[in-house]
Amino acid sequence: MPNQIFLRISCERTGNTKTLEFNDELHVSEMYEKLNEKFEVKPDENFMLYRPSKKIFLSPGRVLYSYEFANEETLIYKSPIRMIKIKLMDNTTKLFSVNESEPISNILDMVLDKLKINLDSKDEYGITKEEPEVENLTKQKRNSASKYTFLYSANTKWLDPAQTLFYENIELDDVLILKKKLFYTDERLNRNDSVQINLIYNQIKETIITGTNPCTLEEAILLAAIQCQIQYGDCDADKVKSNIINVDECLPPDYRKQKKVEKSIAEEYYKLKGLNELNGKFKYVQMCRSLKTYGTTFFLVKEKNVKKKSVELT
Repeated sequence: MPNQIFLRISCERTGNTKTLEFNDELHVSEMYEKLNEKFEVKPDENFMLYRPSKKIFLSPGRVLYSYEFANEETLIYKSPIRMIKIKLMDNTTKLFSVNESEPISNILDMVLDKLKINLDSKDEYGITKEEPEVENLTKQKRNSASKYTFLYSANTKWLDPAQTLFYENIELDDVLILKKKLFYTDERLNRNDSVQINLIYNQIKETIITGTNPCTLEEAILLAAIQCQIQYGDCDADKVKSNIINVDECLPPDYRKQKKVEKSIAEEYYKLKGLNELNGKFKYVQMCRSLKTYGTTFFLVKEKNVKKKSVELT
């Protein structure tokens, strides 16, 4: 025997809320037809019911009783279409129209399609929410017990591709970042694939400059020279005199105070004349791929030691 259930339906567009009675054997698609009439919504607007208590949209193919609603539970009738901000690793931000009733994996596929990312490497990308930056490799003393916390790099909290934006608590003003999370196809990277090369270059450059991807001084100087070639083009005396080489923007922190390091970068920079931007980024990526820590993910490590006065990283 079918049961009757009362639900409080709030229409986001009008602000009206109505308590309506439904047969619990009703398909959600049929329910949507009734609500379109009640709230004067056009069918082609594809409004859906959002269930705040579970952070999900009701699927048109399911039957009401399968959701096990509480009596007079509140649902929101709204459009699932919204805009999201996606920041790329070169700090450009793009707007995308998405259906937030779909899993994040579908949204990611759409974004990668729009950016023309190679199909073979889609699984290597992920989306994370932009968070306040955490200083790399910091040590903080916590109270008289001499407890220390070490942060080698901020953990990347990837959005779960199987969940929705609502489930992951992504608000309208949040900025999402598209990044690489796996690096297993980089060896097959096409040097003419400007989109992927640009994305990988900007992401790996950040790890070099912040020091989260360790390298030797010699390697750091070569990478800084390539970065200068990419940013400023061929080197000449005027560019060197104008102090365009900013060590804070192209070297890891440990090497920025080395004597005559700007001169060493300039000498390598001169040797790169004729290298265009795309080939320069490809060269930078290829050189980083030779580093032992390339593609490594660093995790937050907390260590407590109440007996010793100091704790060292090894």
